[in-house]
Amino acid sequence: EYSIDSTRPSLVYSVAGAFSTGSYAHPAGFKLRMSPDVAPSSIQVTAQDVFTATPTTVRVKVRNLSLADASDVRVRIYDGDPAAGGALIGNEMVIPLLPREQEAEVSTPWTTTVPGPRMLTVVVDPANTLAETDEDNNILTQSVDVHARLDLEGTVSLSGTTLLGNQELRIDSSIENVSTNAALGILRDGRLEVVIEDALGNVVARL
Repeated sequence: EYSIDSTRPSLVYSVAGAFSTGSYAHPAGFKLRMSPDVAPSSIQVTAQDVFTATPTTVRVKVRNLSLADASDVRVRIYDGDPAAGGALIGNEMVIPLLPREQEAEVSTPWTTTVPGPRMLTVVVDPANTLAETDEDNNILTQSVDVHARLDLEGTVSLSGTTLLGNQELRIDSSIENVSTNAALGILRDGRLEVVIEDALGNVVARL
């Protein structure tokens, strides 16, 4: 809220929507009220690849686009469209104070059991408790691919149970993804190491 009187330079709001410095002569003076304008500016999932049943974190940045401070800015993050039954992720978060033309970040843990493409939806001021200059920029969405978690199982078989001098022992090993869901679209470099120990538990070879 800005006060404008006839005795000292003040902020004058022009017809074009810009602020200028000057004096305004008015017998009684008047006050110019400014409203905040909060909007989500970005959504980020901290994990490079998101897997089912694996916790990750969703970070959201909210910006105040106005020249007026905003208090008690409430933020909700949904898995899906809240208007179509999307599930709230975590709890509603509150930014106590978001100064004018500033940005703040909120975050919440997220674990999903459903693989496939997902849509995250951020809603700022979901109950419309703030009187804003723009009520149409409070929602932001972002698609996220959720992959079925890898469930690897390894097996090793030997051609014998003892290894004497100048003898060979055949070692066969395999890795299988025994997950009930196919982990599609994810390629990972891995390493399979076979460790050979003697009867005392000493490592004699690594393959």
